Amino acid sequence: MLNDQRPDLGLNEFIDQVKSELFKAQKESDALFILSEVELEIEFEVAKHANGGVKFVVLQAGVDKTLTSVQTLRVKLEPLLTPEQIRNQLTDDEKTTATEVLKRTYQRRG
Repeated sequence: MLNDQRPDLGLNEFIDQVKSELFKAQKESDALFILSEVELEIEFEVAKHANGGVKFVVLQAGVDKTLTSVQTLRVKLEPLLTPEQIRNQLTDDEKTTATEVLKRTYQRRG
């Protein structure tokens, strides 16, 4: 483990967690935008195992980067659906909520 307080977090696990959190945030908020692209810059160490395998371990806050061989990776995540396809999947209730949020936003600015 790189940080004795937390278990190692693999690169794949990290990306899965980010996608899950973004999906959850879109579902639970009154967001007036569609997430079209996310770019992550991830610092990680390549951990070599005795059996010859390797693991990409994401560096967590508090890790002394001078003690490790740090690699940086940029990853772009793009949605599988176009904004139009996403809009077409909205329920009537979701469309109504979005319209109400827009109205309140414009009234405050007015």
